[in-house]
Amino acid sequence: MELKISKTNVSFAPAAQMSVAAAVKAIQDFETNSPALMRINFRPHYQRSEAWNEDFKEKLILSVLVNYPIGNIILRELNHNPTSYMEVTHEVVDGQQRLLSLKQFIKGDFKLGYETSKSILKEKAELFEFDENSGIKNNAVKIYKKYIQNPDSNFKLGFQDLPTALQTQINVYPLVVIFVSASDEAIAQYFRFVQNQERLRAGEIINSIPDSLLQNYLIMIKDKETFLKKINWNESRKEFDKIFYSIIGVFEGKLNFGTTDISIIEYASNCEAVNEQGDSCTKKMILAINAVTDCNIFNEGRFSKRLIKFFLLSAGFGIVDYLVSTDLKFKTLLKIESKFPSFNSGDLENVKKALPNYPDEIVSKYNKLFILGRGSHSPKSTFETLSLLADIVDYELKE
Repeated sequence: MELKISKTNVSFAPAAQMSVAAAVKAIQDFETNSPALMRINFRPHYQRSEAWNEDFKEKLILSVLVNYPIGNIILRELNHNPTSYMEVTHEVVDGQQRLLSLKQFIKGDFKLGYETSKSILKEKAELFEFDENSGIKNNAVKIYKKYIQNPDSNFKLGFQDLPTALQTQINVYPLVVIFVSASDEAIAQYFRFVQNQERLRAGEIINSIPDSLLQNYLIMIKDKETFLKKINWNESRKEFDKIFYSIIGVFEGKLNFGTTDISIIEYASNCEAVNEQGDSCTKKMILAINAVTDCNIFNEGRFSKRLIKFFLLSAGFGIVDYLVSTDLKFKTLLKIESKFPSFNSGDLENVKKALPNYPDEIVSKYNKLFILGRGSHSPKSTFETLSLLADIVDYELKE
């Protein structure tokens, strides 16, 4: 099979070059319709549609409230002199999701979640009290009075529900804006580069969390580097750490199997203790990892993400005992994984065609196991389905 290498074509023609300038603008500069200020097209033809969910948006608002930097905004200056009040002067090249989220929050299109809202009411109480003592009649004062009367009530704060000091902090928050003057060709090329720039993956973000309690389990692995070599795993982006932590969350019953990276990051960031079940399963999982590290197999095949998850879960749940005949069961897992691409579908008939000489009972179990590797599944259903792996391993060991 011919290996095709993707190349990035770069044009150095004058039309593909741009001039660049920078300035600091306040968020309110993007909100006003004043003719003296910018009138922005937030969604030029090359931009994607709105993609952020409310969790992303909330994190952005919190970043502004605690004065964290949220990255540069890149605007293209359009090459014409506006002749009317409605004519657009700039378009967003990078920062669309951030600017739209800020605009939506200020306009009242979404509110912060219950937990975040309660944290603001509690930790910024003096700002709510300042408005009340100053005789300011606003939503913030009304909500704060209700909160004082019943702190257990659920509140969702929007922009208009914040005290004036926090509203002002958002409005004057400084955005570093990069202004570019460029042709359509240059913008198209630059936008491709922006979209292809590497983003931090969940494992790297989790790895940056200081003193994570879950790290105590990770260092119990005898020799992680050797283990990863055994399974031909490329750990350049801390992907194994993310999977490892997510499996602990499943053991605890706090994460679904196949959950989002955001949920895994939240779990790893906020974990203050692991329950008894999670601790017991995790230690069984680590024993299995160490057993594989000590066995004599090297480079028998590469573990996929699906297979490493099945291995870790089945070890921790005690579904397969990897401390006995470790090398044989290791090879068997790779054999099982090799079957999945042959049907690559959750349709039972396709699985039967791919495994023509297998008993119907084993074919059905292969099918259910394959489906488990897709989508999100509760810890209970994950355990029940993954229990089928023991029967498949036993069957393959006999073959």
